Amino acid sequence: MELILVGFSVLALFVIAKIILKQEHNKKLQKHHENLIGRVTARKEKKASLREKKNKNIDVSKSTLLPDNIPPEFKRMFSNGEYDMARIYLQKIAYTMVGDDVPQEDKDSFKELMTYFADNDPLYHKLIRQLYAIIERDEGYTQSKIYVHLPEYEAETIRYVLYFAHELGDIHRVKKGRSYLLFTSKDKFSKESNNKSSIDHNNIPIKGYIGYYNLAQWWLNEFSNEERDYILKKYILENDENELTEIEVYEASPTIVSFLANMYRDFSDDTERTIQQKISKKIYESFDSNDNGMILDMHFFYKKKIEFAQFDKQNSEYYENLISSCNEQIEFAEKAAKAFKKKYKNNSLPSHTGYNRLVITLEKEKRYDDVIKICNQALSQKWAGDWEHRINRCQRKLERQK
Repeated sequence: MELILVGFSVLALFVIAKIILKQEHNKKLQKHHENLIGRVTARKEKKASLREKKNKNIDVSKSTLLPDNIPPEFKRMFSNGEYDMARIYLQKIAYTMVGDDVPQEDKDSFKELMTYFADNDPLYHKLIRQLYAIIERDEGYTQSKIYVHLPEYEAETIRYVLYFAHELGDIHRVKKGRSYLLFTSKDKFSKESNNKSSIDHNNIPIKGYIGYYNLAQWWLNEFSNEERDYILKKYILENDENELTEIEVYEASPTIVSFLANMYRDFSDDTERTIQQKISKKIYESFDSNDNGMILDMHFFYKKKIEFAQFDKQNSEYYENLISSCNEQIEFAEKAAKAFKKKYKNNSLPSHTGYNRLVITLEKEKRYDDVIKICNQALSQKWAGDWEHRINRCQRKLERQK
């Protein structure tokens, strides 16, 4: 009987201790959440104060207010509370902000706009609380391991929140090898750094075409584990080796742009759109305007984009994507024409998908003046096509409208 009573006493003490520890943990977690909410509230109060000063003609820093010269379309979405649409809109702009040809001033302005949006984005505030709780339990948590904790969110969405959480001071990120270490604050990072004499780097050799084109860091940092597994399944050879990361590649004739453009082509389904966008972004980053081969490869990459846009009729932004893709190749047409003439000196230029698809679309809309202008431009650059015939037809249609 005494043994039974002792057993019950020990069990009761264990349950009480467990309850006390859980309460202490919840108090600590609540404190961290309150600190996070406090920082967000402070930023909002600061912005409200600055707006009030601005209304009184007191000079204030633009970086703490809604940035100037924002796109009207984004302003409309933002004002109407269409945050998902606004986020997608900004992501599309982000893909055009890469490369050395984009002025640093434009990149800084866009980053300012994105940071402002994130600070007001309901998705950001919802997700950062969940991420913060995970990081708080294990300071210095590796970013590449955090995605499995939130399977309901895409990896790209989590990366967006973590990047701007660092910019806004809600967390602190430190580069480690192929990923980042995550801390709830810079002070926590400093404390952890003092406790660790060194950081171990888990370097895994990558071969195949990814290794040949020096894309290992991009491959490991840009794609999640799930995305890499999905991609690799498309490139398994008969001997079960993978040509992207496993085989030995000593020589390859295609440029890096051509290699990535072929990858881009392989991921055309709606479910693969995120992967395709990441590959597209890397193509722009890798392009070298001094390489004649890359110029031709970019011309054909633009052609692929037009073809995808042309058949993506289920997309709500079908028309905008098609026109944008055509214009992108047309803006590149003069440079591509020179590259063609340099490589194929005795041959005439081929047809041009961007010019052809755009004039067909515009003629259906009865925009005959625009069609004539574009046809004349294609004709002057000597791209193959029935430009004169189309010009004459549109001129007759214009006459009948008068």
